[in-house]
Amino acid sequence: MSDAQSYVLRRMRARELIGKHEADERAAAVSDPSRRKRVAKRAVRQDPADVQTNIEFREWADEHLPEVLKAQVLSFLRIIWPDGFTGSNRFRDWTSHPDLRPHHLLYAAGSQLVSHLEVVTTTVSVGGENYVVQSPTAVMTFPAFRGEGWAGRLVAAAVARIDAGQADVGVLTCGPHLVDLYSRAGWEIAPGATILAGEDGSTWVSDDVLLTRSVGPRSAAFKASLREHPMRVADEW
Repeated sequence: MSDAQSYVLRRMRARELIGKHEADERAAAVSDPSRRKRVAKRAVRQDPADVQTNIEFREWADEHLPEVLKAQVLSFLRIIWPDGFTGSNRFRDWTSHPDLRPHHLLYAAGSQLVSHLEVVTTTVSVGGENYVVQSPTAVMTFPAFRGEGWAGRLVAAAVARIDAGQADVGVLTCGPHLVDLYSRAGWEIAPGATILAGEDGSTWVSDDVLLTRSVGPRSAAFKASLREHPMRVADEW
């Protein structure tokens, strides 16, 4: 008999023994009320496969984000966006820099993260004028939950928060493959816009697409100036 055949036989025998034990338990429970209660309690234990039905929306200011969820966001970011974890940031313990005042929107099942987004606030410059902007960033959904609309719901929640905020304009940067996701939530492409990122002397041109959202009285001026001038940011977020 081969090792593989022996293994299969052992598994089958183990299942038979487990089944016999459970049958004996049920038979004994018929005449023993205390056993009947124990058997019934085991029968209603939650199946791990049902945990996903408890997915709930939650939000936190950065300083109140539970560590167990923060660790999952950071682990995801380190794998998907490794460029943000190099040099002096190799061991960074923040999702977005605290100066950007990140506000976290997410879906989770208990302590298990499903999908995440954070809204950051910063200042950018266009044509010599400074504008306060808010932007969704760190948008992620774990693979097992993709295709179920979680990120789309978070983008909609971010839009509601940004629209109700005090920013001059909403902006976001993303790869071309994500434009449709944000366009469905009302974000508009800024045609031909250039993003210059970095401090003076170390500036680079971002490859991302720039999208905007009108939320305040200065939004129109921002968008008009953007047709002739690049948007300058201290760093990409």
